[in-house]
Amino acid sequence: MNLDTFQEFLEVHSLGPFVRPKRACQIANVGPTKLYELIADGELEMVKDGRITNITTRSLYARYRRLIEARSTSRPCSKLEQHQ
Repeated sequence: MNLDTFQEFLEVHSLGPFVRPKRACQIANVGPTKLYELIADGELEMVKDGRITNITTRSLYARYRRLIEARSTSRPCSKLEQHQ
């Protein structure tokens, strides 16, 4: 499924502007450790409100688009290249 706009991304996942880390893991298809690595690397944006931690849906969508772009620009390896 290719979600071309941020609005489509929000509608498909029934999202508001922020999600809790557990939901962000489900959307990004990563575990908690990887989620916090993505935050530390600046790929995802975390927002604290007191003791509540949220991830911005805009940063989840931006990561999704980067993954789609990387996938569309990469070419498959031949079997010979895989064994070198």
